[in-house]
Amino acid sequence: MKHIVHVSDSASRLAGGMFESVRGLCRSLAAGDRWRPAMVAAQDPHAEQDAAAWDGIPLDVVPGGKLDRLIGTRILRSIEASAPEIIHLHGVWGPASRATWRLTARHGGPGLVISPRGMLEPWALALSRWKKKAAWLAWTHALVERAAIIHALCEEEAEALARLAPGVPICVIPNGIDLPEPRAREEPASSERILLFLGRIHPKKGLEPLIEAWARVPLAAALGWRLAIAGWDDGGYEAGLLDRVRTLGIANSVRFVGPAFGEVKDRLYRSATAFVLPSLSEGLPMAVLEAWSYGLPVIMTDECHLGLGFIAGAACRVEPTVESLSSALCRLATQPANEFREMGCRGRSLVEYQFAWPRIGAEMADVYDWISGGTRPRSIFG
Repeated sequence: MKHIVHVSDSASRLAGGMFESVRGLCRSLAAGDRWRPAMVAAQDPHAEQDAAAWDGIPLDVVPGGKLDRLIGTRILRSIEASAPEIIHLHGVWGPASRATWRLTARHGGPGLVISPRGMLEPWALALSRWKKKAAWLAWTHALVERAAIIHALCEEEAEALARLAPGVPICVIPNGIDLPEPRAREEPASSERILLFLGRIHPKKGLEPLIEAWARVPLAAALGWRLAIAGWDDGGYEAGLLDRVRTLGIANSVRFVGPAFGEVKDRLYRSATAFVLPSLSEGLPMAVLEAWSYGLPVIMTDECHLGLGFIAGAACRVEPTVESLSSALCRLATQPANEFREMGCRGRSLVEYQFAWPRIGAEMADVYDWISGGTRPRSIFG
């Protein structure tokens, strides 16, 4: 069995959806008989707390001060000590990528797979634009050019990557999902119906227009709907949203429930009636796949890159604007319960067929085999 090391800036909940997706990929590879995965990541405040979630996957959480985080020396040494045939880097801007850049500057090293995970999308590149442009010129571009293959989560991301790195092969493999047991969903208190958002509390998630739209549709609250916003505050953004909720006078129907993991997250999904993600930019959001796996209908933007959900009738399309979201919320407030159930069932069927981890893990293992001299996998873009 060949050895592969996955590398990331974080192996904890601090990585958001990447915590779930990288961990799921490693577990699916470990369940097979072709590649033996290990994980190397930088230390962060939640690393020790979340280490047990890696379910026996070898995990090295690397401590380091400011200088080490800048140049990634300890991460580099950890990767070297593992002596992998392939390095799979997740993310492109932090210490993990700088360590990988330094290591791959040497000739004859391991093959390199890079999963940008949305970090090279146009919206993401525009955020802190000048810092990222400087980093791209200094080392990120060289790192990407050294990749044996770049992993895109969807065809839209693959098209953007092909423009940035022409000539570097790209594969398209989505995130996977662990399907929960189809137990009966928990019923919320009284006659409440809950529209759930779950993700980072961050400007790109479209929460500002969602809150403004909620205030414009008092019918939703009058009919028993409540908006639940779950997730961890990224950079103090939540305080401004809370102020806006109070100013708009909708605090009685909008609640912030904080970070949600494990059993808490499970209860949230099971008590929800529908899910919303009005994002401005995504790679491929784990939260939408999770919502479908729990049988929830989804309201989302094209920027979530899950157009299969619209085709399958498991999702409603919106733009990340107040007007578009207001219209969707009006429809939501009066939609019959049987239509919610039908949409949710279609979402559950979609993830069972397209996004279950055994299938995703096998497709990624095919890519690793190809890098090692095997046959061309079907996931190669173009």
